Amino acid sequence: MSEVATKRAYDSSGRRKAAEERSRRILEAAARHFDELGWPGTTIAAIAAEADVSENLVFQRFSSKFDLLMAVMRAGAFGRAPDLRGALAELDMSAIADPGERLERFLDLACAAVPHFAHYAIVWAQASASDDRARDQMDAAARAHRDNVLTVVRGLTGRPDTPADLVDRVTVATSAETYLQFAQLGWEMSSYRVWLRATLRGILALDRIVT
Repeated sequence: MSEVATKRAYDSSGRRKAAEERSRRILEAAARHFDELGWPGTTIAAIAAEADVSENLVFQRFSSKFDLLMAVMRAGAFGRAPDLRGALAELDMSAIADPGERLERFLDLACAAVPHFAHYAIVWAQASASDDRARDQMDAAARAHRDNVLTVVRGLTGRPDTPADLVDRVTVATSAETYLQFAQLGWEMSSYRVWLRATLRGILALDRIVT
């Protein structure tokens, strides 16, 4: 590789790392502001100032305040995956032969994602009171959650038949609202996991296939 080509590759890598660092600062600042001030008290100007970037850069990266909130929620809830559907695809329960291991792997995902998602779902609800897009996306997310639960039920049971009432019950059990009720009562994550495990085993009759 020529010296010029090497320099260009180095410069490109440096710019990419710098861009990633700015995005990280923006997301961290946004998370703190949404956490402490909620939707009404959070402004792009304040986030930009804390992240030491311009407001224009924030809008270039995240388009809107609501898109920034969504990015904060996804970053903490699903890791590298863009959303729950992607996280379930990465989990790939169909490749896990043991039913008990399938359940535990799903619990790992749920117990990592639900608390973070539920925390900022409160901010999302605040946003939906004044932002039509936030309200529409909340309705869409509820429908998507049920669709994802269908994938979960099939993955956990290994059965294609999925009665609607089972999907309904698992949808409620794994919802952010259900987690928040336990959190408000002072439950630790370990207790929530035990409850969720027992609840899913009961709803899906997993005791027949999980020992």
